[in-house]
Amino acid sequence: MPAWQASRIAKTLPDRWDSYAGEIREGAAFSLLSLFRLGGQEVAVKELVYPREGNTKNLAVDLYSLGTEVERPCVVVVHGGGWNNGDRKEIASFNHWLANRGYAVASIEYRLAPENVWPAPLRDLEAAVKYLKSNADQLGIDRTRIALFGRSAGGQIVTAAASSPEFSEIRGAIAFYAPHDLEFAWAFGDEDDVLNSLDLLRNYMGGEPGTVPANYQSASAYLQEDGALRRVPTLLVHGANDTLVWVEQSRRYSERLVQAGAKSFYLELPWATHGFEFNQNGPAGQLALYSVERFLACEFACESSD
Repeated sequence: MPAWQASRIAKTLPDRWDSYAGEIREGAAFSLLSLFRLGGQEVAVKELVYPREGNTKNLAVDLYSLGTEVERPCVVVVHGGGWNNGDRKEIASFNHWLANRGYAVASIEYRLAPENVWPAPLRDLEAAVKYLKSNADQLGIDRTRIALFGRSAGGQIVTAAASSPEFSEIRGAIAFYAPHDLEFAWAFGDEDDVLNSLDLLRNYMGGEPGTVPANYQSASAYLQEDGALRRVPTLLVHGANDTLVWVEQSRRYSERLVQAGAKSFYLELPWATHGFEFNQNGPAGQLALYSVERFLACEFACESSD
């Protein structure tokens, strides 16, 4: 059934992307033969550290790249894990896949809850981007072409960043199965669900919406003004069968972006669950990665506003 559904989506997906990107790129959005394709080639990974202002402890970043002889567009990857778990090694095959397409990929570490509450991870992401831009020449990065990618909890950090003025120079924001409205998440959360989501939000936000409303506001891209949402083009991908992050999070945020007049693309996968791109060759993985490739090719081709 997923393969059949993916084939149907693949018939219209290239046209949707041509309408968005204004260009035609080769390659099918989905192929049955690709279901049996072997894993891709790995690239060199260099472990670095980036400093944070006012703190003594640096944080790590893994840089995936084919080399530093040319300046490559850079994708900064923010891992998931419910804000209290996870690490920068998450689904490393995705980072290798991106790097093999000519991008530098910086997969970052950030401070976790409950020891660190919002906006700590946002400040860490800001510091990481600043470090990459400051050292772009040595790292083989084009400082004018940087995009953000996040999955799940990392996707929330990415879309919040994209609506923040500190990140207005980034070229694009990509979020897989992420929550974009934490007030909405609180309203529909349950102490007894598999994630114990209300406790998770308390620990991450530093309290409940009634006690720290400013944190919930700034962490929720959905709640930002139209002008903030128009700053950075956005790609959202979500599975309708996701039991960890409700698909309504991306549906509502996609509608909000359209309402704001923001440049955005939403891909919903009817059969997909949380973490669908773990199998890159699966039906969901193929469609999602095709969309990532089209999005980055379009946004990195634009003239820089820096």
